[in-house]
Amino acid sequence: MIRFFFLLILLAAVVKPGDACSQTVDIREWLLPWEDSAPSNAFVGPRGRVWFVSAENDFIGNFTPDTENFNRYDLQRRTEPVALLVGAERTLWFLSAGRREIASMNPGTGRVEAYEVPERRAREPRAMTFDADGNIWFTVSRDNFVGRLDVASAAVSIIPIATDDAEPDGIAAGGTNELWVAASGANLLLRVDAASMSIAEFPVPSEDARPRRVAVASDNRVWYTDFERGRLG
Repeated sequence: MIRFFFLLILLAAVVKPGDACSQTVDIREWLLPWEDSAPSNAFVGPRGRVWFVSAENDFIGNFTPDTENFNRYDLQRRTEPVALLVGAERTLWFLSAGRREIASMNPGTGRVEAYEVPERRAREPRAMTFDADGNIWFTVSRDNFVGRLDVASAAVSIIPIATDDAEPDGIAAGGTNELWVAASGANLLLRVDAASMSIAEFPVPSEDARPRRVAVASDNRVWYTDFERGRLG
């Protein structure tokens, strides 16, 4: 089955409270040139190029809106990339679900360097982000971990979550030495202290809430999506 790659372009109007319905949104669609693709986790890199992964077919792709060109970088079989970041000097970082690794790729040469996650139970990685120091933090949903790759030393550390089946999902950097995680298996937000490598849990008021993605605004307010109830918190 052919999957579609969607890019949403918001018009330059400022949406004010109460008049959101009066605004227009330009939605454009581009068809990937590769059959059976499953594009996900888009990341906008330098010069507006959009990068994405396809776990189903073991590749990383990019799309240039100005030229409408697609490029593809094939990975080893069973790599199953599930999340991607564009770092310094346009280095690509991605999570490998099939190999239990964090990996980097030079798109100029195609060279891949992989860093194994030490905990064998750390299956099903889900999301990743940079912290203020350029280190990479990631979530392992199925087995209840948050992890960090120290880019300078290449050391990977794992922190278990106290609540069983919390299923950490989206992750975002907050203030100094602080990460926030949405726990999609419970009504929890998690705050990770990078200095002490500890996790604090904050219950969402509704027991039925299931946070999935999280973002931190410039005023350090934490926003999250509640996929179970269709709400923004």
